Amino acid sequence: MKTKKAILALALVLAALALAACGAKTPLEGRWKLDSATGTTATLLSLINADTVVVEFDRDGRMLTYYDGKTLSNESGDEVPVTTYKTNGNTIVMTTAVGGSSAEIRGTWIIEGDRLTMTSEGETATYTRFR
Repeated sequence: MKTKKAILALALVLAALALAACGAKTPLEGRWKLDSATGTTATLLSLINADTVVVEFDRDGRMLTYYDGKTLSNESGDEVPVTTYKTNGNTIVMTTAVGGSSAEIRGTWIIEGDRLTMTSEGETATYTRFR
């Protein structure tokens, strides 16, 4: 009987540790201020004419983008794009969905100190942790 209780207790502890690990914060989570970008990203950023662009990777797998402190809104009545992300090691997959269709971007990321560098399809964006 003691053995069964010990095994049950061990199983509960291991399950709790596994659940805690699933909810653990990854280094990518948080807010990052864009420092520089190349290629299409740089072109799109010049079109929005924002002084500050911040991206936030939240624990729920959403990626939010803020332009001068504001997020995209649906004031025009258009559907707001929703971007989600998944990581596996230093690989990232970002999926943006709007109006029933979606687009996926695959890339890599690396953090050195407070600097995040993301690369995809020959384009690079660098960010600094935004506090």
